[in-house]
Amino acid sequence: MKWIVLILICCCNSLLCEPVEFELDYSIPIAPYVAMISRQFIDINDDQIDELVLVFADSENDLLISKEYDTSGSLLDTKTFFCYPADLFGIKAEIGKNPTGTFLICCFEADSVSYNINLYNYLNQSLIDEFTFPALGFRYADMEFVSENDELFCLVGVLYSLIHEDLSILHKFKIENEQLIEQSNIELCGCSILPLNLPGLIASVGSHGYGDEGYWTDYYETHLVDYNSMESQYNFGLIHAYSDPDTIRIITQYLLLQKNHFDAFENILTYYRTTTDYQFDEQVFKCYDIEDGNLIWASSECEIGNANISAYTSIKVNEEMHYVMYFKGYEVEIRDVLSGDIIHNQTSAICPFDIIANNEQELHFFGSDNNGQMTVYKLTEPIYVSSEHVLFSHEIDLYNFPNPFNPSTEIKFQLKDID
Repeated sequence: MKWIVLILICCCNSLLCEPVEFELDYSIPIAPYVAMISRQFIDINDDQIDELVLVFADSENDLLISKEYDTSGSLLDTKTFFCYPADLFGIKAEIGKNPTGTFLICCFEADSVSYNINLYNYLNQSLIDEFTFPALGFRYADMEFVSENDELFCLVGVLYSLIHEDLSILHKFKIENEQLIEQSNIELCGCSILPLNLPGLIASVGSHGYGDEGYWTDYYETHLVDYNSMESQYNFGLIHAYSDPDTIRIITQYLLLQKNHFDAFENILTYYRTTTDYQFDEQVFKCYDIEDGNLIWASSECEIGNANISAYTSIKVNEEMHYVMYFKGYEVEIRDVLSGDIIHNQTSAICPFDIIANNEQELHFFGSDNNGQMTVYKLTEPIYVSSEHVLFSHEIDLYNFPNPFNPSTEIKFQLKDID
């Protein structure tokens, strides 16, 4: 009898320690000669159903190509836009809507001394406005559409270079009468843009690098920005790296980890990783109070290695939103933002390069296979965690636990119906 009880204990524990699992939703073939520069869910057709819209850059033919897919991955429509990037590195596009129309904005390196921000009428597939800004090197762009009182604005962040200097800037544009109207900008912001569930506020990472002849200093920090006035309310999370001819120290990542769910922002969670002489140096998670920018906790603990984070998102655990999930290759970890505790880590069957939520807050995990196809996965089950931080992917009712010294112990439990 005692062996039966021990087996039952092991079975119960194995049920409680079920890993997070993912299921393939659909796959989409990707042409080898184009670069995917945007992925988003948006209701293009005003039918209350999100389409997945992928935007590709075809530099050989000077085109942006937009492909719209339904919820099963079937191609619905293809649109093309004239575009002339000098380089595909860092190029970014985004689609936004208001009652007057649907628009596509693209930011890219135009030539060796400037970058462009182009506005397109999405449905008519026509270029309707453009801005050119001076820069000796274009490194990266990020953007977000925001709407206020049926007015549509676009925030465009750019990381660019001048002589012996790397800078970041956050542009604000209003889209009105099919024109791109520059409102204002704020410097040392814009490397990334994180919408918040706070009226008129976003979080944005700023960067500044400078130096010459083997000496270089990099700074990264986060700003809470009022995008109406385009002023920083406060900044926090400052980190810097200094290199000289003898030692090369680099900030390889600086991320705001809570994307996709706007109601997940009682605090802001940052992550940075550095190397010294191209060898791993440190990685640190830091959590800040969104009200004043004060540090709540910091941790260098990570159970899934020292590589760069390859994909990340806010995620529901026990129907609560104060958690993040992040991947490093085929390893995944879940952390409680409020406490900093790691509640789960495991080897994953998927290795996503991006995670996006649709308007119903369903997460989609984007990866690729060996056949030139983009794969789209979803969570198999909602995620639950016990009070002892034991993870299981569906609720299990255990009324009492077996007593190995009592052969008459009755065990009641409920398993998931596999049908």
